[in-house]
Amino acid sequence: MQPKRETCYGVIPLRSHEGQWQVLLIQHRKGNYWAFPKGHAEADETSQRAAERELHEETGLRVKRWMISETLREAYSFMRGNQPVDKEVHYFIAEVEGEVSLQSSEIVSSRWAALSEAPEIITYQDSRVVCRKAIELISNVDL
Repeated sequence: MQPKRETCYGVIPLRSHEGQWQVLLIQHRKGNYWAFPKGHAEADETSQRAAERELHEETGLRVKRWMISETLREAYSFMRGNQPVDKEVHYFIAEVEGEVSLQSSEIVSSRWAALSEAPEIITYQDSRVVCRKAIELISNVDL
């Protein structure tokens, strides 16, 4: 059976807190794993707009500023029932603002963590790699 191909877009949501970057990690209801907010684009929606909408829907947060022009890519495969799925996720790095308000139908929990500690909290290796790349990319960005 040919794998179904899916593409999603997400945000690595950062805030400045006591002189360091913190990232909001969310615990997804499906699979119960810790990662970043993400989801599918709607019709006629750009990748960045889809990422921004998903961030707001899942966490209540809004983008204050986009921090890096390039996206970070994560790719993995899994089974959905009997259907193999090849999934690709493109993440934008953004400083965010607002109060966290979780979409309870999709998100179990959330937590702000020091960006440097986030790879130890994130469930899957592919997402940890993306997080480490984000740490490298924003190391020279002003708080």
